[in-house]
Order: sequence, then C-alpha cells, then structure tokens
Amino acid sequence: MSQTPPVTPNNMLQKTHVETYEVVKKFISENGFSPTINEIASKRRLSPTATYKHVLKLIEAKMLKRQVGKTRTLMPVK
Repeated sequence: MSQTPPVTPNNMLQKTHVETYEVVKKFISENGFSPTINEIASKRRLSPTATYKHVLKLIEAKMLKRQVGKTRTLMPVK
C-alpha cells in the first residue's frame, strides 16, 4: 500500500506533484534504479522543464532526495 501523503494546500503539493512522485517510485521498483528527468517527463507526458520543477518541489517538500551533479540519484525519502 502506498504511503503517499495527502495533497492539501498546507503542504504545498498539488496532485501533479504527487503523480510525479508515484512515477519515480514505480520506476525504481520496476527497474532497480532512478529515472532521469526525461524518463519521468515521458511517462507523465510533460515537458522536461515542467517535470524538473515538479522534482524540485518534491525535494523541497522532503519527499525526494538526490545527489547534486549526478544522474539517476532521485530517491524517495523514507
């Protein structure tokens, strides 16, 4: 069962951010490594720029973490 937090105005996340989070979790579960921004964008049918903004918002909300300067390091925070 998913542990996704509720989407409320108080936590600054919109449904689209949570959907991006779910794509990241599912990709890692299926492939064993993190997706790139382009892979997330493709699955969400969004531009890479919009996807990057969603990822930054999720990092700010402490739902995802990453290593700056490296690829495929997005990970859900447990």
